[in-house]
Amino acid sequence: MELKRSKNPDVCYIFTKGYIRAKGYGDEQAIPYIKIPDIVANWEEPMKSELMAIYEQRYPICNCAVCGKEFRRTRAKITCGPECSHKYTNMLLKERGREDVEVECSVCGKLFKKKRNQQKYTCSRECTKEFGKAHDGKIDRTNKKHNSQLVKIEKDARKKGLHYADIQKQKTLAMVGGIEI
Repeated sequence: MELKRSKNPDVCYIFTKGYIRAKGYGDEQAIPYIKIPDIVANWEEPMKSELMAIYEQRYPICNCAVCGKEFRRTRAKITCGPECSHKYTNMLLKERGREDVEVECSVCGKLFKKKRNQQKYTCSRECTKEFGKAHDGKIDRTNKKHNSQLVKIEKDARKKGLHYADIQKQKTLAMVGGIEI
């Protein structure tokens, strides 16, 4: 809590985390910072200008980092709205190399986009259902000896130096359609 004297000797401002009080003026109501312009619109001039100066200092006018439009900055915002915020986030992800990547569906072979670190093997719900049927609703990772054909595919793929996702794709294709690879 912080106190600040007004130009009027009978008034002082009490600053707290979310609001301000004008002690010695009116009914000493708690004024949220963001609503200062609406509340002080019909106040007399010295108090109005002091509170508006506080508002201007707390919420300065800035330019959007994406579109350049002017807006009132609250907290640490650097964009004017949600659309620009999403664009800015995508720009940062591209700069850091974490943008969406195109991969091939394990069931139908169609290309689709996913996050780089996302474990997603299928492009749609239908393909996910087929993928689940092929794995009986789950992927059996405990007893690989029963699926000798799949173990053989995995060993061959590792010898060729394929990526883990490619190995899983080959195993899934073998289970769904009985395709030899």
